[in-house]
Amino acid sequence: MKITEYLSEKNIFIGGHYQWPSLPDTHAIESTQKIIEIVNNNSNIISYLFIDDIGASAMCLSKCGVRKKIESIKSRKNDIVKYWIDQNIKNIEQNLIANNDNYIIEKFNEVLALIETSIILEKFNILEIILNFEKIIYAYNRSKSRPLVLNYILRNKLPQMILEKRVNNSTSKQLHRHKKCKNKNLIIYQKNDKYKYLISDYITDEDILLREEIIQNGKMIKASNRCPALLSTFFNKIIKDNIIREKSLLIFYFIPEEDRLRLKQGIISFMTLYMPEYKIKYEIKDITIITCIIQDTYLLDIYKYNLVNDIYSHSKKRVPIS
Repeated sequence: MKITEYLSEKNIFIGGHYQWPSLPDTHAIESTQKIIEIVNNNSNIISYLFIDDIGASAMCLSKCGVRKKIESIKSRKNDIVKYWIDQNIKNIEQNLIANNDNYIIEKFNEVLALIETSIILEKFNILEIILNFEKIIYAYNRSKSRPLVLNYILRNKLPQMILEKRVNNSTSKQLHRHKKCKNKNLIIYQKNDKYKYLISDYITDEDILLREEIIQNGKMIKASNRCPALLSTFFNKIIKDNIIREKSLLIFYFIPEEDRLRLKQGIISFMTLYMPEYKIKYEIKDITIITCIIQDTYLLDIYKYNLVNDIYSHSKKRVPIS
């Protein structure tokens, strides 16, 4: 059996997850390459790269696992640099795919001339130059951010990119919306000035913490979204972008091995919070989320939800890579 045998009416493939602005790791490169191969050989597939930029733009709020220390990158306002990025980003990507180093170095020098920087070009190899290019684009024109190093390594046009920081910001809004709408599957515990958001045992008897808040005198002093909440928002965003007129959806997510438990909790949180809303607003009948760890075989966790009969199931399977 091949993983493509799981394909549904509409299919969404996700991969590439790594902590940016570190260089892409083995998982990011391998999973992105797999997605490119599958997309090139199958129809009706939409693909995404989910990039973890939380550490680059703020302290990590999700508190999920051990996070490598990476530099903070501050947003900067400069309309000339922003316009330059708007005008040049497509050509930059095309020349990265073509491995045209001279063009990339020329364009990097152009943008360095527009900004105040201590970057000394001669200190960097080509991958480091491209990574610094990514950082400049992220700081001056975040909506145009691209995984340029992956472009260069894989020599391919890459899937759409979703930044984790944006999802984290949306998560706070989504949880407060669920609170306001009195979602029956969301429980909020209060002890003194501390609030905890959890999902009820709608699917599992496991307590899953989504968010913590400290509120004093009616003002929020501190808040932290946990990984399950962030992932529930992530899956909701992807499905909302692709659900119209669909009866069946499959999400196939290549994940690092250490993320397996987080994804399980995130998927359960997503299904617990959003399935009742989908039943009312959309024609969708079933949603399947498969997480895949690349080992000597593909290790699959298969999560299914039948919205017609409110049936949740989870199974595991190993599938040969060849």
